Amino acid sequence: MQNTVSPAIFPDRAFPSRLRALRPVLPIALAAAADWLFFDGPTGVSLSVFIGLVAVAVLAGNRLRANRREAAVATATLGLCLLPSIETTGFLALCFGSGGLAAFALGVTGRLRVALPTALRRAFVLLTGNAAARLRRAVSQRPRRHSVSGLRAALSVLGAWVIPAAIGLVFVRMFASANPVFESWIGLLDLRWILSDLQPARYAFWLLVAFAAVPFVRVPAFRQRPRAKAASARTGSSGIGSSLVLRSLIVVNLVFALQTGLDAVYLWGGSALPPGVSPAEDAQGAAHVLVLSALLAAGLVLLAGPAALRPERSGSRTAIRVLLHAWIAQNVVLVLSAMLRLELYVETYALTEARVAAFVWMGLVASGLMLIEWRLVFAKSGTWLVGVNLLALCVALYACVLLDLSAIVARYNVEHSKEFTGAGAPLDRRYLCRLGGSALPAIEAFLERRGTAEALVTWNSPATDPAAARSLSDCAREIRWDHAHQSPDWRGWTFREHRLRRYIERTNESSRRPDHAAENPGRR
Repeated sequence: MQNTVSPAIFPDRAFPSRLRALRPVLPIALAAAADWLFFDGPTGVSLSVFIGLVAVAVLAGNRLRANRREAAVATATLGLCLLPSIETTGFLALCFGSGGLAAFALGVTGRLRVALPTALRRAFVLLTGNAAARLRRAVSQRPRRHSVSGLRAALSVLGAWVIPAAIGLVFVRMFASANPVFESWIGLLDLRWILSDLQPARYAFWLLVAFAAVPFVRVPAFRQRPRAKAASARTGSSGIGSSLVLRSLIVVNLVFALQTGLDAVYLWGGSALPPGVSPAEDAQGAAHVLVLSALLAAGLVLLAGPAALRPERSGSRTAIRVLLHAWIAQNVVLVLSAMLRLELYVETYALTEARVAAFVWMGLVASGLMLIEWRLVFAKSGTWLVGVNLLALCVALYACVLLDLSAIVARYNVEHSKEFTGAGAPLDRRYLCRLGGSALPAIEAFLERRGTAEALVTWNSPATDPAAARSLSDCAREIRWDHAHQSPDWRGWTFREHRLRRYIERTNESSRRPDHAAENPGRR
């Protein structure tokens, strides 16, 4: 069946060639916008604004070949990937925003009609500024012939001299600050008004942004080189011998059966741990085993593919499939045991962000095992297995960015503390304060529940840091003071900070009411 591609939703006349002639100016404009949004200022919603500007530059500087479906998917992907940077700042928010921008650029230019590995490689090329190809062109020093004239020729010459001129200005600034004679000659040219407000770090920032923006302004063609299909077919046809796979599966099933039996006795059966083994060591050991077992499970399924996934039936292949299913089932039991072990650990030692990450990792491992089983049952390819696991990872990380994990941890620890429930772990006040502003509602709920006497409780700090002894009320006042004196710059706005600011304003208004002061005369 022959695949057909629907006509492009963005015809060439929607973005005429004279608009695409402004390509040399677009990186400079994006560098100026980045300077205004990021340099010497807070980072917040400004990241989403800049990514949106780069997306506009993608539309203005490229020939758009996307059909309606591709354009809708690309736009929706960009919008979803911008939500984390609106919610909060951080490395994951930057990764989602950059990945969404790369997917949008490839989608609207029709460069995403390829397999998943090729699409990931193309996205990597865009996000790294196509550095390898541009370096090869710079080293080769071969002149590029274009039939250009008029404004386009002038802009091309201007764009070709932007980077050399910027580098020259950097050295001018350096020589002017190091050599008085040179500085006096520069003064004769009256260039100090330009150099006084520019720093070398700012030059480097402009160069970096312009360098990274060029591949988005003009998305590479990504021409595929012809590959020999016979070679790839021969690569996947041979695998590890069936006898070796069978013996390996027998051994790993026996080892996992021992682990499953021990979990059934000590974990699910409720027996006491052996002397010298703490719940912390037990939970950490389970996490390490879980990591290795997940990697081995995926690797063994890929290696055993030629022996286990062929439709032909034989005694050895049937045994391999049975043992492989049994081993995956034992891995699932190991995941459930590790989750239960970590839950008991949290009940004893409270919850932390690292333990939340451990729960997320175990969920990813469980989904990966189920996907491995799905691949075995329905004879899916290794590329499919990698793709769906990457999708599961992106969904999990996306949820972690949107959810305020610090607030969740703080609220859980307060509601399940020994001071509230009479059981479990005492509230770790030091860790609660380290969670930052997101923990303020939980801290004040704890103080409100315990009364004014709890506000005066302090903890003993190490002898090397006696100034670290503070009370929860002091911690809450510091958080409120920090947010009251926070810079009002809109570039640092995030939805998470906005919610916290609204909470502080709401509680401040309620504390000023006469009835609230009469009900809580001891709180100031």
